[in-house]
Amino acid sequence: MNVGIGSRSFWLFPLLVAAVLLIYFASRPWPDSSIVAGVTNADKPPNILFIIIDDMGYNDLGANGNASVRTPNLNQLASEGVRFTRNYVNSSCTVTRAGILLGVQPESHGFRPDAIGISPEAITLPETLREAGYSTHLIGKWHVGFLSKLAWPTRQGFDTFFGFLAQNLLRGTRDGKWLIRHPTYRDPWLQHNEDEPSKHPGHLSDILTERAVSTIQTLAKEEQPWFLSLWTYAPHAPIDPAERFSKTYPDTPAGKYLALVEQVDHSVGRVLDTLRQSGLDDNTVVMVVSDNGGTNKEVDNNLPFWGSKATFYEGGIRTPLIIRWPGKVQPGAVADEVVTYLDYFPTFADIAQIEPPADVRGISIFDILNKTVERSSNVYWEASNSIHHSWSILSSDGQWRLGQYFIGEPQLNDLFEHPNGDTDVVERYPLITNGLREDFMQWRIKARQVDFTYHQLTSTGAAKIGGHSLQRAPGYGGHTFAIALVPETPAAKGVSVSGVGRQFIAFQRDMWELSLYDSKLHLDINGIRLEAPGPPSGICTSVIVTSQFNPGHVMPKTKSSLVELYVNGEKAAEFSAKSFKDPVDAHINSTFVGQSDEGAGRYVGTLGKPLIINERLVADEQDDLKSDNSISSIEKTLCAQLEAVET
Repeated sequence: MNVGIGSRSFWLFPLLVAAVLLIYFASRPWPDSSIVAGVTNADKPPNILFIIIDDMGYNDLGANGNASVRTPNLNQLASEGVRFTRNYVNSSCTVTRAGILLGVQPESHGFRPDAIGISPEAITLPETLREAGYSTHLIGKWHVGFLSKLAWPTRQGFDTFFGFLAQNLLRGTRDGKWLIRHPTYRDPWLQHNEDEPSKHPGHLSDILTERAVSTIQTLAKEEQPWFLSLWTYAPHAPIDPAERFSKTYPDTPAGKYLALVEQVDHSVGRVLDTLRQSGLDDNTVVMVVSDNGGTNKEVDNNLPFWGSKATFYEGGIRTPLIIRWPGKVQPGAVADEVVTYLDYFPTFADIAQIEPPADVRGISIFDILNKTVERSSNVYWEASNSIHHSWSILSSDGQWRLGQYFIGEPQLNDLFEHPNGDTDVVERYPLITNGLREDFMQWRIKARQVDFTYHQLTSTGAAKIGGHSLQRAPGYGGHTFAIALVPETPAAKGVSVSGVGRQFIAFQRDMWELSLYDSKLHLDINGIRLEAPGPPSGICTSVIVTSQFNPGHVMPKTKSSLVELYVNGEKAAEFSAKSFKDPVDAHINSTFVGQSDEGAGRYVGTLGKPLIINERLVADEQDDLKSDNSISSIEKTLCAQLEAVET
């Protein structure tokens, strides 16, 4: 029916619309100045769906301004939640995942960027949520350790796991051993919990998506809140989309990549559709993030930012992040505040209405958005092979980034003046440069020290050491064990010469040992044995064992081992080879100082408290961090500390 200008209905309609809008805005759960409404104890803890997309750059999300990519589902998700423009992760898969799971700098757990895994003593995100009453599930790529079962998902807080421990294991096993090969999307070998992996026909992305769909459908029937992590492999190389996606793009590297990005978006859409169909939309927080920047090999997928994956430039560590929480997060919001991957743990704890562990260093993203907490500390990144280092530090206010990228001089970016991070202003701001560099160096020295438990057994320094199982022993990655000791002759201690055999300085059963026998120091690690002259009696001697084991999982030809034994700052013995025996699964065994685990082989003399560092230290002439990573940086302090204790 046509309504004339003079009709009463015509004039009443705008008033009706205004009234509806007034009621809507008055009933919004967030204030106009806030993006997130407060979480109260009266709220039922929601489910959490946490999706990590692998190698997706900032420019791979259409909602970030790129009209050439097809990401309608992710764009829709952004319109229903908050999209972040300054989300910072790490520059590679493993390190980001470790930081997310721990809520602390992953370097403090040995990830530079690789490590054998997260120690079982560490409290992880899924363990914390499980304690809060959540069931916890992981589907997809783990990549936080596979050699030791202590590092597997089901040992780190996940009730269930379906996927692959690392991408180079996707081609399965042979005779009970991993086939470490180039990854594949086709007919992958996947495992359930701790079962042996088996071949699954089809495309990897489809298989993981369908498992996520069926898991949500099962969880929808349960009363218990759940935490479901879907960690995709796409669009990580090899760029191999399913045919139904690739056929709509040119047969070029760029075309295939864009097809794989669309397939990722389709997978996210399938999972979100399942949430809605299961009636879980309103009571599920959805968080989607990429673990690092794109590679820039097929397309420039990090625009407008400079840099790519494996660098600490903006493009390598600034990635998409979307959070949707119906009734709590304002739809269509855009947040320019700095958030980091260390903030996800306390954010999820906030959602679950619990306190995160005391050592978590991140800030709840909701507190950041509502400006109830300000970031007070700088943010750090580091990659290192002990000799060559790449590092970066971002000031707490997000303005200044200082970094050194393996070679060359440090570069300083003013991200307020040049947001894409491609302009070096180091010569204009020497005070800022020096201050940030000094802060970074102080942080890294503290971060590399393994914070073990120490129970002294005797007044002469025999002790039992525990904690940080996957860092405490050498045998994988970089490691340093340093100790001061004062040997005494057996007679001085009332011990007969005939009663003295092997004296243990350090002992960890089935892992490694350092001993004094027949007037020589003996070292055994991973089947590698070194000898050096024994230290003189009655005088404090520093002994440092430093090692680097490269497992070569990605590039087998790079597998190598290097073990060095320093006495009083001088190299006394060394061994290097292109292979080594992978450490057995005995990391959980305690380390003993001054005796074996059975009390045998007691050391005759005095021992200081050891220093354990989760990286290799090098000779002064090899150190490009100006003595911050050298043997001399710790050697002179060992005896001084022991003498201070004795005094």
